[in-house]
Amino acid sequence: MRFKAKNREVLIFILSSILCLLSSLWSAFDVNYMFGARAFGMAGAYTACGDVDSILWNPAGLSQVSSFEASFMYLNPFGIDGLSQGYFSLAKKFSKMTFAFGGSQFLWENYYREEVKIFAFALSGNSVSAGLCLKFMEYNVDDISPDYSFLDRVGIDAGLKIPLGINSSFGISVANLNKPGILKISKINPRAGFSFYVLDNFLLCLDLWSQNQKNSYAFGMEYEVVPGIFFRAGLNKISLNFGCGLSFKKFRFDWAFQKFDEIFYDNHRFSIVMKW
Repeated sequence: MRFKAKNREVLIFILSSILCLLSSLWSAFDVNYMFGARAFGMAGAYTACGDVDSILWNPAGLSQVSSFEASFMYLNPFGIDGLSQGYFSLAKKFSKMTFAFGGSQFLWENYYREEVKIFAFALSGNSVSAGLCLKFMEYNVDDISPDYSFLDRVGIDAGLKIPLGINSSFGISVANLNKPGILKISKINPRAGFSFYVLDNFLLCLDLWSQNQKNSYAFGMEYEVVPGIFFRAGLNKISLNFGCGLSFKKFRFDWAFQKFDEIFYDNHRFSIVMKW
């Protein structure tokens, strides 16, 4: 019995060490660029863009939802067996107000689970749009949930989106504004982005951000080859990303690919966006 108990302790220690690494790379609580294959195909240069997936990039981008939009995404991060990420979001516009809610689950079999429930809204103005996002977060390791208070589980994101003309816009957002205590999130993560339509069918984006006192960047582009067919590419500090999209009536199907080095397998992700 002692031998089995010791083996269990060693297993938990190994799993905890691996999960600490994965959480630092892929935590749903502290990182938001995993959401939406369109954004991922542009390497995360998405702060100045706007649609239903803006809920965790820059909530002010929700102001660009035309009526009703829904988004669903699934991926198997790094090709690791048993590791999965699921996400959905819904947004509805009422005059100058847009309301949205969504959820995310990051799961490694029964060893580790992160869940986020998201509520957000955006207010559209003549010269600027503003947004606010509330995240309710929880996680457990080996079916054990740490004892965090309700306030420790709540994260607050805020953002602004400013049009700079017909073809360009500027966006700024701040994640974890209240520094929630869960997973020791103690740093505010600011982010700024710029988007510019060089042509009616050619979008260029740039994002700059700070996460855990480390500065980073992303360049992205989206080119509509023919009406309804999109090609995307992007570059950030850790990877080169590609993607494509197919828009058909009320649906848009997106795929994105992330190229890693020998440490991790390449990433593929898919998402579906519906508009009414």
